[in-house]
Amino acid sequence: MLLTIDVGNSDIVTILYDEKKNIGKSDRRETIKKSQYSLYAQYIKDIKKLFNISTVNYIVSCVVPSISETLKEVLEDNLDFGYFIDYTSYPDISKLLSPPQEIGADLIAASVEVIENYDQPTIIIDMGTATKIIVVDKNTIIGVAILLGVKKNAKAIVQSIPHLPKVELKFPANVVGKTTIEAIQSGVMFSTIATINGYTALIEEHFENKVAKIITGGISRLFLAKLKDYEYKENLVNDGLYSIYHLKDKTYEKI
Repeated sequence: MLLTIDVGNSDIVTILYDEKKNIGKSDRRETIKKSQYSLYAQYIKDIKKLFNISTVNYIVSCVVPSISETLKEVLEDNLDFGYFIDYTSYPDISKLLSPPQEIGADLIAASVEVIENYDQPTIIIDMGTATKIIVVDKNTIIGVAILLGVKKNAKAIVQSIPHLPKVELKFPANVVGKTTIEAIQSGVMFSTIATINGYTALIEEHFENKVAKIITGGISRLFLAKLKDYEYKENLVNDGLYSIYHLKDKTYEKI
């Protein structure tokens, strides 16, 4: 078994896989922002109880630098062998980026999973705290666009114009709203669809071959009905972590 841990700015997604890459247990919870040993020790204690494990090997993607060292210490003290991935974890994954070490671990994991399973140019839409558009082709990341995430977008409108109400993130009945709440929902939700489709179209112009399109991320489920051309991969980052760990026939460097 292998424990995969995806630490994002909003959530920690923890998934336990068996030797055939089947998911045994999974957990999603809010990221602990305080770099405090006891808090992450409690998290691991909770996971071990929830997953019914005493110890296990692990692999981690973490994009929150302030808590990385604390989490490393906790995992080393409580689990078996494991490591955190970075740009060296898969050969040439970020060779076209400058500097290559700036690429996020989550983008690396997602990209590796695509590289190992698709033989065509692929666009990954990763919808989290930020919306990331990642273009992968020929065993490497071609480039990335980072946009304001859906929740942050909605929050920014209300904070910028204080008299506007907070709204539930859902699609209203019409593309343009008839009430203030619907107007905000229309702007946030449909502009997200328009941005993703428009950006994807621009990217596709640069490729002669058909481009695969994948969508993932915690909030992406809200948009699946409107983005039917995109293949939904719920656990793309964690799946990628599993693949990186088990690529024993590949030449990659563990941290």
